[in-house]
Amino acid sequence: MPADASALPGEFLSLLGLRLGTSSRIAQGLYVETALIGDSATLYALWPNGTCEDLGLAGQYNTTLLTMLEAMVDASNPAGAAAMINAQLKQGLSGAGGSTGAAMAQVTNLKLNCTDVVTAYQPSKDDLQHTLYCGYYQARCNGTTSTNQYAAAFDWRDSSSTRFAPDLYYNDTYGLPNNEAPTKYQRVPQVLNMAVNSWLKTVLGPGYSAELIGVMETPKVASKVNLDFSALLGPLFFTWVIQMLLPIFLMQLVYEKEKRLRMMMKMHGLGDTAYWIVMYSWFFMLYIAYMIIFVFFGSIIGLNMFTKNSYGIQFIFYFLFGHNMIAFAFLLSCFFTSSKTATVFAYLVVFGTGLIGSLLLSQLINAGQWYTTLLQLVPSFSLFRGLFEMGEYAFLAVYRQSYGMSFHSLRDAGNGMSEVWVILAVEWVVFMMLAWYLEQVFASGTGNRRHPLFFLEGLRKRSNATTTRQPRPSSELQLPTIKSASAAAAGGSSVNLTADASAAAAAGAAAAEEPEDV
Repeated sequence: MPADASALPGEFLSLLGLRLGTSSRIAQGLYVETALIGDSATLYALWPNGTCEDLGLAGQYNTTLLTMLEAMVDASNPAGAAAMINAQLKQGLSGAGGSTGAAMAQVTNLKLNCTDVVTAYQPSKDDLQHTLYCGYYQARCNGTTSTNQYAAAFDWRDSSSTRFAPDLYYNDTYGLPNNEAPTKYQRVPQVLNMAVNSWLKTVLGPGYSAELIGVMETPKVASKVNLDFSALLGPLFFTWVIQMLLPIFLMQLVYEKEKRLRMMMKMHGLGDTAYWIVMYSWFFMLYIAYMIIFVFFGSIIGLNMFTKNSYGIQFIFYFLFGHNMIAFAFLLSCFFTSSKTATVFAYLVVFGTGLIGSLLLSQLINAGQWYTTLLQLVPSFSLFRGLFEMGEYAFLAVYRQSYGMSFHSLRDAGNGMSEVWVILAVEWVVFMMLAWYLEQVFASGTGNRRHPLFFLEGLRKRSNATTTRQPRPSSELQLPTIKSASAAAAGGSSVNLTADASAAAAAGAAAAEEPEDV
C-alpha cells in the first residue's frame, strides 16, 4: 500500500460484482489483503469462459479498473445508455476529494488482467481429485511438467434445491505443516462464496447473490511474535562446549604413554584390562559431572533448548555421546606418541567440526540430502545433528507457544534423532574394539608390538597340539665319522658311530684292548 494512503476500500471491488484472484500469498496478522499492498500488485478478474473476448479485453494485460468497468458497461447496455453511465462513473470516481479521493484513485489505478475460467466436469470424485492434482506444475503426471492448474473444484452430489452441502477441493501445497516455517494460509472464503452464488442463482434465480464484501481478522488482544534465536545458534556453541572434554581425555591417555607411566604401572602389576576400566570409569564420571552442570545451569537461566525439549531425550542423547566420545579418545590415543600433538589435533577436531556442521551440515539437513547420514558417521557431526534437531524443535515451540521435542516427535518426518542414537551406540562398540586391537599392534609406549594376526595364535596352538611326532629309525640318521688316534697314525680305516647300544659296547671293548699311544 502506498505510504500516502491510510486505507484502500477493497470492498468496493466486491460490490461491483468482480471475482478477483491473485498469486500473492497471505501474510498472517495483516488487516488488509496482501494482494492490494504495493504499487506492483497484480489482480486477475475471473469471468466465465469467453467473457474476455466479449468485453474486448482478450489478450490485454494490466488494464485499469476503470477500463474494465467501461468494457462491462458497454457489453451489457445499448451504446447511448453505456456512454451516459460511463460518463457518470468517471465523474463519480474523480469527484471525491481528500482521503476518500486518494483511496478511490488507488482502486481505479489497480492493474487487472481479464481471465477466462474454464470449467471441466468430472464423472467421479476420483477423477476430480486426479484432474486437480495433475494440474499442479510439480505433479509430473504422465512424466510431463505441463501446467493446467485449477483454482478449486466442487462436488455437488450431496447438495439439492433445499440443501447446500458441496465439498470444496483446492491445492493446499503451500499450506502443508512443516517443521521449519510458520503455517501458510489460503483464500478459501472467496472460493466458497463463488459456490454460494452459483447455488443461489441456480435455485432462486439469476437475480439473487450473496456478495462477500471482504475478510478481516477479528479484533484481539495485542500480541507479539516470540522468536528464540539462541535455539538456532545453540547447536554451534553447544557442539564446542560439549566436546571440550575430548582434548583432556586424549592428552591424559597419550601423556601416560609418552612418559612411560603405562610401563611403570605394568611393572607394578597393573594389567591392561584394569587400566582400561579405571580410566574409562574416571572419564565417564568427569563427563557426567560436566553435563549435569551444563544442563542444570542451561535450564536455570531459561535456555529453551533445554526447557522446551524432553529431558528424557536429552539424557539418552548425552549418555550415548559421552560413551562415544570416550571410546573415540581411546581410539585416537593409539596414533599419537606426543601429548602436545594429540592436544592440538583434538582442539582442531572440536572447532573444525563445529564450524563445518554449522556452515555445511545444517544446509544438507534442510535440503534432505541422503548422504547426510554418511557425514554423521563422524561423532562430532552426530552431536551437531542431535543439537540441531533440539534447536529446531525449541524454536518452533517458542513460536507456537507449545512443547518441543518429545518421544512422540521421533516419528516426525525429517527427525534424525533416532538415527543419531543408532550411530552413536554402534560406533561406541566399534571404537572400543578398534582401540583394543590397535593398542596391541602399535607399541606406542604400552609394551611390545604384537603381530597383526595375533588373535589367531590360539588356533595355531590348538592345531599343533593335535599333531604327534613319531621317532625316526636309527638307520635313517646321518651321523658323523670319527677316526681313532691309532688308526689315524697307522692309516687305518675310520669307525662309524651308531646309536646301537651293543655296537657301542663292542667298540669300547676293542679300544680298551689296544695299548694307548704315548
